[in-house]
Amino acid sequence: MNMHNYLIDKTNHAHNSLHVNPALRRLFSREISHDAYAKVLSCYFSAVSSIEGIRKELNLWPSFSLEQECVRLTDDLTLLDINTQELPVFNTSWIQDEFSLLGALYVFHGSKAGATVMSNSIKRMNADLPVGFFSITTNEYQWQSLLNAINSINIDSHPSNVLIESALMTFQNFDSALKQIEFTSH
Repeated sequence: MNMHNYLIDKTNHAHNSLHVNPALRRLFSREISHDAYAKVLSCYFSAVSSIEGIRKELNLWPSFSLEQECVRLTDDLTLLDINTQELPVFNTSWIQDEFSLLGALYVFHGSKAGATVMSNSIKRMNADLPVGFFSITTNEYQWQSLLNAINSINIDSHPSNVLIESALMTFQNFDSALKQIEFTSH
């Protein structure tokens, strides 16, 4: 088994929890209002920009930058009249080295696999909502490079444990942040 498959196995439950998260489920329902969408995107922005900020600060993994995602989220949130400077910072206290950063980057680069489905659903449910962020598709070269970096880690090593724990923490903290969103009734 390669490290990527091992990582999938160890994080599968946390990953699948996001698929049933009530806030993300709203993106696939007629309940997707301007306010609800802005709150979900704000969570994405807080997480992605925090992780990208750490990536820049540590000066690691430049080829796995989340800068494009930050720009698209800022653009979408601006169109929704949300000031990104006023958004809370996502807890990233566990990201302290190259392997913990790689685990967090894996989560958000991997999330692009479902972005087209989300974008199409959002446009179908509410065509007025901006979908710049969810229109970013997987860059296959970048994704393969990220998987190569993951697969270069020995499964029975300390870096493997750090990578897995970081991916788990990223999934769980993002899930928790989304669950804290309070939606207003229409």
